[in-house]
Parts: sequence; structure tokens; C-alpha cells
Amino acid sequence: MTDRSIQPTSFKVGQVWAYQTRPQEPQARLTVVHIDRDPRLGIIVHVRLTGLHLRNPRIAGGISTEVPHLPVAARALVQSVTRKLSDHGPLGEYLEGYHVWRKEFDAGTAGIFTVPLAEIIDGVEHGLNQR
Repeated sequence: MTDRSIQPTSFKVGQVWAYQTRPQEPQARLTVVHIDRDPRLGIIVHVRLTGLHLRNPRIAGGISTEVPHLPVAARALVQSVTRKLSDHGPLGEYLEGYHVWRKEFDAGTAGIFTVPLAEIIDGVEHGLNQR
């Protein structure tokens, strides 16, 4: 269940959160790695996801356990997170993904996710498995 006291401004870089995960990933966590403010879209929270079980035929072993960078609307995260676990999690290797996204976002060819995290992860997995 989502904590109603969590607001879009609750997120800070380094925080680790539990969220409403997919059934196969009960220990998945998100870490806030960067925050942007956009005049049109509001607060954009860039997150790293760990503890995943994504089918991925493009890597050895066929399973990805991490997504290093996803840009998500803060209001969508509010609907997904359940509780803050830490204020000081490892940020991981997100910068390359962030810089690619930032360049494309500034060019008008990239956006942000606005749906719950479990739906985003389903979409990422589906994309990884397209031929």
C-alpha cells in the first residue's frame, strides 16, 4: 500500500525505496539517481532499479537484474513507492543512460514514464524480447 504522505517533492538523490513490484520481483528496489525539474512536465525523477528478473535474450544467462536509468514523473512514483528504506543508496552506473536521454529529451525525441513502475518494467521486458 502506498503511503499517502509521500509527495512528488519527497524524492531526493540517494534515497532507496520499496515499491509495488511485479510478483516475481518482491525484493526489487529503486534508487533515486538524479532529479530534474521541467516547466512542462514537473519533477522528473531518474531512478535505478535493482532486484529485477527481466527476461533478456541479449545477454549471457538471459536475465537482467538491473535497469541503471529510467526517467519517471514524480507523480507516477508517488503512486508506486511504498516506503523509504534508506537515504544513502549506491547510485550505480546511470550517467551514460542519463546523458543519452538528456540529449534526446532536449531535442524533443525522448520523454518520461508516467505509469506505475511495475507497468514500466513489463514494457521494458517486452521491448527486450522483441525481434
